[in-house]
Amino acid sequence: MMPVEGKYELRKITIQEFVNKIKQTTGIVSYIRYEKNIELIKDWTGIEFKPNAGELKELSKGDIMLVMKLNYRPPTTQLKTDKAQQDALTTNDFTFYECEYLGQ
Repeated sequence: MMPVEGKYELRKITIQEFVNKIKQTTGIVSYIRYEKNIELIKDWTGIEFKPNAGELKELSKGDIMLVMKLNYRPPTTQLKTDKAQQDALTTNDFTFYECEYLGQ
């Protein structure tokens, strides 16, 4: 779900593009809530983010979001916090996107 009303442009990117964009961007605000995602990003980039279960409520035209989307929905919400399930995730379990907010 998109966080605010408006128009967006979504583009699938490779993991390498995802990694490069993180490394080359300053001032990233993270909305990553899962430890495994944080761990994988740190392995790929050397950059560690803190967990943030907050909700993105405001965007400005031209804002870019980097998205790390799980390729499937866990059958129960309990699996989202199951340590063994999280530890089993790998790069292949995700698709990566760059999303630009185009405004209202």
